[in-house]
Amino acid sequence: MKTFANWMTVIFMIMYWGFRIFITYMFTNGGEYPIKPINLYTEIVVLFITFMCIVLVFKRQRVGGFIYFGMNMMYYGFELYRNISNTIADGGKIDIMGSGLDMFASFLGIVMGIVVLIDILSYNMKTKIDKSTDWYYKNKDLDKAKDSREDSNNYRIY
Repeated sequence: MKTFANWMTVIFMIMYWGFRIFITYMFTNGGEYPIKPINLYTEIVVLFITFMCIVLVFKRQRVGGFIYFGMNMMYYGFELYRNISNTIADGGKIDIMGSGLDMFASFLGIVMGIVVLIDILSYNMKTKIDKSTDWYYKNKDLDKAKDSREDSNNYRIY
């Protein structure tokens, strides 16, 4: 977890996971919420697998990112495809509070999978060495020599 993007990816994974837990909780308790789980038992399994993937992505293990990406593409991608094909079959009419929000939640799941995969794959990428400044930082002759008369106190303002 070196960069801010790594932290934000994991935070958004946890937020989306919490959102799906809330949706499942509302559905099981009979609460009225416009977004419904695709399949309750599959949703619960996906939530547990997602938790394991969050831990693996936090530890920067690539297998966690691949599992998360594949699971999101299969689970939410199929639901998005099904909603889009039903919308086309209905003549382009979208029920905003029904299938529209379900499509948006599925789209967010797919985007999260893609972002996590990109973040995991780009974690250990080497950057190209900048030769224009390399001479300065690699040259110890240009470092300032410590003078014996120099003040060595570290003054701090508290």
